[in-house]
Amino acid sequence: MKTGAEREEALASLNIQIEDFVKAKEHLLKASNYWWWKGWWKGARNARERALNQRDMEKQSAVFRATTDEARATELLRMQGNSYPDDDSVTEAKQLLLDAAEKWQVAGAPAEERRVRDWQKNVKTKAELLASLPVQTWREDPIVAPPVPASAQEQGPDWAKKDQVKSANEFLKSTNQEDEKLIHDPIDYQLGQWTTNWGKAFVMAKFFERNLGDRKADLDALADQVGAQKRYTLIEKQKRGGVWWVRVFLFKR
Repeated sequence: MKTGAEREEALASLNIQIEDFVKAKEHLLKASNYWWWKGWWKGARNARERALNQRDMEKQSAVFRATTDEARATELLRMQGNSYPDDDSVTEAKQLLLDAAEKWQVAGAPAEERRVRDWQKNVKTKAELLASLPVQTWREDPIVAPPVPASAQEQGPDWAKKDQVKSANEFLKSTNQEDEKLIHDPIDYQLGQWTTNWGKAFVMAKFFERNLGDRKADLDALADQVGAQKRYTLIEKQKRGGVWWVRVFLFKR
């Protein structure tokens, strides 16, 4: 009975992912019967409630499809060596992100929707990226060369290089400070119901970390707080500057 119930639950999960809610309902009702015959009344009731809640299935499907679209967009926008993604890849990625934003709206996750819409607006083709850079003009007339400031003359011929190094160091310092703040921000999480291939998740957590796995202690503390298992399924990871942005599922004990 347990094997039959788990099989029906897995088939229901797959049907939910492809938005075949009629089939998903059938499989969940069968799972409910299996759990009932096994004597697990709570599991039988839970499966039946999920079978009759199409709105919840629509939300689960939307989360799965939004996550899939974002992962595909990330692949399309990844640099190949030193080559910028071609225009076709950028165009496809922008459409995928729009689709993902709409699915987050269906899932009732406005923060995720805003994040993806902002991401989509910032994606540019190579030509658009170059056009957005500040235009620099150079004089080639050797007779009318711009004068070197007196203060610069006193510093010697390396004055320009020193100023560039100073600016770069200041920029790096600012970036490191921002990254440091992100990796110490509290873990953002939301409660819900997601049927996955790894079990029933009820918490989705989002956070930044310097290296993947750095914040396991923080996740363990969150698991204790919400009553979850101390095992996590990675949904998505993105490299953002010097840190990783990560999303994971947490499961009930």
